[in-house]
Amino acid sequence: MDGIVAVAFLVGCASNLLICQDLPALLDRFADMEACRATLPALIRHHESRETAPPMVMGKCRLMIRPGASIAPPAASVLAGSSR
Repeated sequence: MDGIVAVAFLVGCASNLLICQDLPALLDRFADMEACRATLPALIRHHESRETAPPMVMGKCRLMIRPGASIAPPAASVLAGSSR
């Protein structure tokens, strides 16, 4: 999966969760989901410890296509075999 990376998304929210904003991640791209999930608690703690921290900090790891990567569609033979 050379063209796919795990990305950490962080948001800071008001205590009532009505207003949220994206927060920058120190390390936002990871080789795989396990590395992202392992680092996510430290990223959240980093933002919570800041003097200007929002009351609620939350994060999630998601898979994304790497910018500039060429992801080839399935071969025609694979698609033809799936219609049976």
